[in-house]
Amino acid sequence: MKLSTLSIGSTRRKPVLNLKNRKAPSTPKVLGELVAEAVKVTQELSAMNSPHGRRLTARALFRETLATIQGSPERVARLRSAIEDGEPGFDHTKATLRRMIQFLKQQSCYGAPKEVRRLNFLTTDATNGELASRRNSAVELFCVAVQMASEKHPECFGETEDSAKYAGRMAELTERQRELFEQIVASITADDLLIGEPDSNGRALVSFKMSNGSIPIAPQNDAGERLVNYLIANGKNKN
Repeated sequence: MKLSTLSIGSTRRKPVLNLKNRKAPSTPKVLGELVAEAVKVTQELSAMNSPHGRRLTARALFRETLATIQGSPERVARLRSAIEDGEPGFDHTKATLRRMIQFLKQQSCYGAPKEVRRLNFLTTDATNGELASRRNSAVELFCVAVQMASEKHPECFGETEDSAKYAGRMAELTERQRELFEQIVASITADDLLIGEPDSNGRALVSFKMSNGSIPIAPQNDAGERLVNYLIANGKNKN
C-alpha cells in the first residue's frame, strides 16, 4: 500500500497509510452512516429490479396500454361485454383473447406496448378483421385480456403503478448508489481498518473492520460496492 509522510513537530517525519490517519469528522457523514444508506439504496434497487418489481400492476398496464391509442375504458367495457355475451362474429377474436391471457399468465409482460404493432405476434389478420368490423382494435382486446387475467391470475402482475415514475426512481437510485460507493472510499479513516498480520514479505492485508476482515480495501475503485454487497449477503446493515 502506498505510504505518505506526515510532519511531527518541525523536524521529524513518520510514515503513515495513505488513508486519512485521523478521527472522522462529524460532517460529512462518517463511514457507518454512508454504508447504512448505501445498503438501503442497494436493497431498494434490487427489489425494483426483481421481476415483480419491474412488472406493472394490472391497473397500470390497462391504463398505459389504452393510452397508446388514446382509447377509453368504456369502449373496452363494451367490447368485453359483446364477447362475454356471445355475440356473433368473434370466433377468431376469442382465440386471440385466450392467447393474450396466456401470454400474461407467463409473466413475460413488463410494460405496456408502445406501438400497436407490438401486439402483432398475438393476433391474426382474421382477428383484426373481426375487430375492425366493430371499430375496435387489438389494443382494446389486449386491455380486455388484462382485465380478465387480473381477475383470475392476479399473481401475473407486479407492483409498479407508473412506468415513467419507475424509470425516474431507478435513475435516481442508481446515481445515488454510485455517489455513495465513491463517498464510502473517500471517508475511510484509520479507525475503520482492520490490519492483519504481516506475511513473510512484510505485507499485511488491510480490510474493512465492519466486515471482520472479509473485504479488503484494495482495489479501492469498487471497495464500497464490495463492502455493501457483503453486508447485505450476510444480513448486516450497519457497522
